Amino acid sequence: MLKYLMLATLNPETQREWERITASRADTPTTAEFFTFLVSRCRALELLQTTQTLKVVPNICAHQNQRETRSLNLIRT
Repeated sequence: MLKYLMLATLNPETQREWERITASRADTPTTAEFFTFLVSRCRALELLQTTQTLKVVPNICAHQNQRETRSLNLIRT
């Protein structure tokens, strides 16, 4: 029951991933397996978020550099 309540609070994508992993099993996953899945999922999402942040930061820096270069060019002219 506790696993069901916890699963119901997860986002739909994580729920689908849990169902995909457990669908082919004949036995019911243990609570420990569920917690292991959650820890693994959190790590994956955190890594994904970090990777996306690293991709955005250089773009922001490049955009900032372009604005500064334009400002300097306007000052020089």
